[in-house]
Amino acid sequence: MKYSLRMTAAQHAELHSHLFPGDGREAVALLLCGRRGGEERHVFTVRRVHLVPYELCDRHHDRVTWPSEAAEPLLKEAYGKGQAVVKIHGHGLDYRQFSPTDDQSDRLFYAAVANFLDDSLPQASLIMLNDGETFGRVLGDEGRVLSPLSSIMSIGHDLRFCAPHTSAIEAFMVRHAQAFGARTAALLRRLSFAVVGCSGTGSIVAEQLARLGAGRLVLVDPDSVEEKNLNRILNTRKEDAYLRLPKVQVLASAIARVGFGQEVLPLHMNLINPEAVMRVAECDVIQRCHLLSGAREDAVLTSSSVAGPSCGAILKLGPKHLAAHATDRRSFPHLAPMSLGLSPLRRHRPAVRTYRRVWDAEIGIATRTGRRCTPRSSRSSARRSEKGTGLCPDRRHPS
Repeated sequence: MKYSLRMTAAQHAELHSHLFPGDGREAVALLLCGRRGGEERHVFTVRRVHLVPYELCDRHHDRVTWPSEAAEPLLKEAYGKGQAVVKIHGHGLDYRQFSPTDDQSDRLFYAAVANFLDDSLPQASLIMLNDGETFGRVLGDEGRVLSPLSSIMSIGHDLRFCAPHTSAIEAFMVRHAQAFGARTAALLRRLSFAVVGCSGTGSIVAEQLARLGAGRLVLVDPDSVEEKNLNRILNTRKEDAYLRLPKVQVLASAIARVGFGQEVLPLHMNLINPEAVMRVAECDVIQRCHLLSGAREDAVLTSSSVAGPSCGAILKLGPKHLAAHATDRRSFPHLAPMSLGLSPLRRHRPAVRTYRRVWDAEIGIATRTGRRCTPRSSRSSARRSEKGTGLCPDRRHPS
């Protein structure tokens, strides 16, 4: 299982400003995260940043002690929604690992978090360094360390990845390392990309990503090869058009023949298919290569289930077309305002907002079992009231 975390560049800057105010003493913050838990990949997406005030903490150059009451609002908000509460604090550049004090603090804090949330879902603990580099680990029941985070991504005008460095470069990537650096080449090998649309643009993008050494490719397109496509889709033949082979199957076969060992997942389906959404949500980067982008497709790519960086050149339809899509709700009958996370690349057109809310409810991302989310019952609220936060009111957690 690979674990990763995503945040926006603005959230990263806010955290860095709070954790390193310039006085040389440590500080702490909490993050409310949505999650996408797949069979092979688990993604945390930061929804909200809660800065623990300096005046509530006992701050020193090598440790910070903070009150457990600071976590109560986030725990109450996360209860029953499958969300995660992530702790992050700062370290100086001379200490790039978790200290014994951090180990003890995480065990106490996350055991209490698991007791309150009453689930077995993993949580995470992060450390940010003065240069902005961030690393972390995943914890389970009773604060047990499960695994390090494989990557932490900051999404803005540029994408910033914090991941363990490896110098292993395969032979076919030597020239890439000479051009872009060994670390960039090695990072590409660990990243996963979703290519949405596999025609004239998408086939070229998928081919280039494969030859650059991308570790995993998810290809999404509902169409099959036709003779009119042969002039612009790489690796297609007239035989493919005669057999009406899916475009994603043809591209996946071509990438496999190259022999660079990528994992390729062809999805012969529309992007609004729930399985496509879940697979795309697990990817680090989404490359949008489809010709037309309506409200439904935009809603999926900006929904809380995906919440990843999306890039690409698209021929956009006008606002009248989007408004027409927004009035047709027959395909999405289940309306609910609840959503699990926030996309870093939100769009603010009414049609997109409408379908994003519909889609989040339709695929049921607010529960770890995959069932459609329902309002909490009075019984659950009463149990939460009786249970409290599970944190001792006067307990303070050193980090």
